[in-house]
Amino acid sequence: MTIRRLPQLWLQVTELRPLDIGAGGFAVLVRPSGYEFFSLTADFHDFIAVPEGFPRECIVRGESPSSEQTVQTVRATVGGILAEPAIKEVAVTRNGLRLIRQVDEGRRGDYLLLRQAAFDRGPVAVATLIGVIANLRALADGVESCAAEGTSADG
Repeated sequence: MTIRRLPQLWLQVTELRPLDIGAGGFAVLVRPSGYEFFSLTADFHDFIAVPEGFPRECIVRGESPSSEQTVQTVRATVGGILAEPAIKEVAVTRNGLRLIRQVDEGRRGDYLLLRQAAFDRGPVAVATLIGVIANLRALADGVESCAAEGTSADG
């Protein structure tokens, strides 16, 4: 028997901005299934132990060994973001930040019977988008404060 997952509708918000983290970029993917073609996590090759406060069912990967320091400096902020069950991925790179969040799941009947992805929700709610942008802002502030203190991944 094959278990089929319902189609998911994801909101990906990327803020392009240079960040002074050297080779300390990282990504956290929650509940990996192997079908996350949209994820940046696969582009990073250094595995990082899942920090305390992160969901147990996540993968943390970095750009280099120095990525672990970047993760540790923004651990509380990222942990807070990941506490929201709809969050799928958080990524920090020298080119910017990205959050991916679930906004809807396909209707079961339409998918199981007709293999059609039909979603009940209309456009993304303004409150959802504001929440994602606020999370990106908090993450950017955390990354920039460690760079200002001289604790960036380059040391």
